[in-house]
Amino acid sequence: MTMRITLPALVAVALLGGCAVSREQAHDTLAAATPCCSSLQSLPYQPLRPGEKVVFDVDERSPSFVFPSGKSYFKAFALPENGAPGRIELRSYAQGDRIDRAHVFYPGLLMLDRDFRVVAEVVPALAPARGTNKAAMEENSWGMPARLQGGVQFEPAYRYMIVRTTASLLAKHSSYLEPARGIGAAIGTVPQGQFAIAHSPVGRIVVELPVR
Repeated sequence: MTMRITLPALVAVALLGGCAVSREQAHDTLAAATPCCSSLQSLPYQPLRPGEKVVFDVDERSPSFVFPSGKSYFKAFALPENGAPGRIELRSYAQGDRIDRAHVFYPGLLMLDRDFRVVAEVVPALAPARGTNKAAMEENSWGMPARLQGGVQFEPAYRYMIVRTTASLLAKHSSYLEPARGIGAAIGTVPQGQFAIAHSPVGRIVVELPVR
């Protein structure tokens, strides 16, 4: 499920379903999923316009494709035709009911030219963050605030972008520090400390193309 937002409109993502399955269930469901398409050219592409933010779930409702890097759910975008350089912002929210059992989708990006040829494979450098600000709570209103965030440079040759993950990324994890806070931490009912969050085939993703 996807929601498109033109800045500075508020994000009403409470309408989105979120990813409630475990990481193990997500792997099993992906393995059984039927690929949607036979080529990169035949994937469903959604326009991403300057000043637009798209919040979406990558899960069993998403199309899947067998990429050279492995089978993955994905979301594909058609980028602005003017080729103006800029930065594409990315956020990926941890899934699960507790941070010590969480999993997170770590995106690997395929950048295509106007002829649907791969011109770059980008693994963005995403840093862990606790999204306690208002925008983060709106983007992931049904989940936890822990997230990975970063971005990639928009190059003139990039005409299409595919957000997917890879077998290599799925074998890794991201570190996240949950600070002690509140009465729950004091009495030991809220996990705290350093956690290794396993990478997952599913997640809640935000893609944004700010106006510079």
